[in-house]
Amino acid sequence: RHLIEPLIQLVDDMNGEVNQIKEKFGGLRFYYSVDDYSQLHRIINKMEAESFKTCEECGKPGRIRYGGWLKTLCDTHAAIRRREQNMKDG
Repeated sequence: RHLIEPLIQLVDDMNGEVNQIKEKFGGLRFYYSVDDYSQLHRIINKMEAESFKTCEECGKPGRIRYGGWLKTLCDTHAAIRRREQNMKDG
């Protein structure tokens, strides 16, 4: 969230439109339309790169975790995910 909200505000300030926000391969993907792409493109690239080392759940430092879908998680949320997966697997 702390990566996404500033991007949404920036696009809004530039009278642009956010087309889609999603997670793909464990990182942020942010699609938008604005008149001047150059400045915004650099900022979004930086935030997308940051998303690969930021926990999707809490915003703390994290890393890509495997096990089904790729997710970027801190150690705490990775442990929670493992427990949940183990419970499902029975």
